[in-house]
Amino acid sequence: DNFDRDDLELDMFEKVCIYGTWSNYTEMEEMTSLGGGKYGAKVVLGETRCELFRLCLNHDRSQEIYPLIDRATEKIWIEGPDEGANRRSWLIDGRADKIPAGTSFDVVFQWHPERKSIMWSRSSERRTPTNMPAFRHNYSLFGSFSAGQLVSMAPSQDGGRGYLGRFRIGAAGEEEFQIIRDGDFDQTIYPAVERAIRASVPVRGPDNLGGSKGWLVQGRSGDIVEVSVQVEDGLVIVRISSETRGTKTFKSQD
Repeated sequence: DNFDRDDLELDMFEKVCIYGTWSNYTEMEEMTSLGGGKYGAKVVLGETRCELFRLCLNHDRSQEIYPLIDRATEKIWIEGPDEGANRRSWLIDGRADKIPAGTSFDVVFQWHPERKSIMWSRSSERRTPTNMPAFRHNYSLFGSFSAGQLVSMAPSQDGGRGYLGRFRIGAAGEEEFQIIRDGDFDQTIYPAVERAIRASVPVRGPDNLGGSKGWLVQGRSGDIVEVSVQVEDGLVIVRISSETRGTKTFKSQD
């Protein structure tokens, strides 16, 4: 090893920051120096049971530290600090193992001038919905009716965590759509098949695998369609209501 111990430590004035989908990448938190070039922080799984995140130096997005591929595990080569992240992030995903929302993970980043590393592990801390991070996410409709734009969904008026949106069926008598979280197409909610009509089709996401998969709504030209989405502890429920077809409820698989 040609590096002195001092090379393994960032300058004392350098800060390593972490930020991610828990705040739609808007809030940077300084990681705690653990000594020996290690920096630690806690990440709490939100209502989707998964979180994406990146690092940077000194609250500066032109000095991002990120994995070589998107939605990476701990084992992927780390690049940076530079401005080449292009949204590539690490993914902590509790869905497959049914790790509940509110579960805290300890993230440890190891600085090294040649080969940086990162790891995370589940901690014993668990937060209940009442003391989860207060950031309010947003949801939008995106479909054949929206001319390439996102149509905002409004928070439900009943005090719950659901969102409600509407659109009008056009002259063709049908429309297709997906749901986008936080305006981020890497967090798309969609059905498991294209042009989904049957309520037995499971909901997928939020992730970047939606492609052309969307819900299909048919009806009379001018009919108003109401769509609601609720995400709680990894369960995604989408309800579609129209004047002529009634209400259908789609759910993700636990």
